[in-house]
Amino acid sequence: MVETGCRAYAERLGKNVEEWGLAGLLHDFDYEKHPDDHPLWGLDVLRGLGYSEDVLHAIAAHYEAKTGVAIETPLDRHLYACDEMSGFIAACVYVRPSKSVLDLEVK
Repeated sequence: MVETGCRAYAERLGKNVEEWGLAGLLHDFDYEKHPDDHPLWGLDVLRGLGYSEDVLHAIAAHYEAKTGVAIETPLDRHLYACDEMSGFIAACVYVRPSKSVLDLEVK
């Protein structure tokens, strides 16, 4: 969900869709295996793989309390917002009998 949201905003704002999509896709990839070191562990891996500083900054900024990196750029802001909204939508779906977003009402 986060990747999709980031890509949509990038397209709408005339930004790099692939870069924004990567930030959304990869921002939590390390959470399940390294929850106590998230996102620091993942940032080290991604940096070693040569991902752009813009993507790394956005991933770091989505968890400022752990990384000390503040939200500064449009990518940072949109990644954070898409992450929060996706989590909210997922939580709403999980408490529904159907466990499906298809019958989730906007209200």
